[in-house]
Amino acid sequence: MNNNIDLLILDKMNSEIDGTEVCLRVRNNEQTSKVKIMMLTALHNAESKCLEAGADAFMTKPFDMNLLYKNIDAILN
Repeated sequence: MNNNIDLLILDKMNSEIDGTEVCLRVRNNEQTSKVKIMMLTALHNAESKCLEAGADAFMTKPFDMNLLYKNIDAILN
C-alpha cells in the first residue's frame, strides 16, 4: 500500500473480503497503521465491529452525500 494514502473508504460487505478484515490488516501493518479509515455498510448493527476493527468513522447506507463529505472533512482535519 502506498503511504501517500490519506483515507480508505471500505464497505463492510465487500464481495471478496469483508471490509473489517481489510481494516484489521491496514491497522496491523506498520506502514499503513496511521491511514484514516471510514467504513460503510447497509447493516445497522455493524458499527461496533467496524470500530473495533480500527475504523475511524462509520456510516450506515443509505446516507446523504453531504454528510459523507462532512465526515471525510472531519476525519482528515
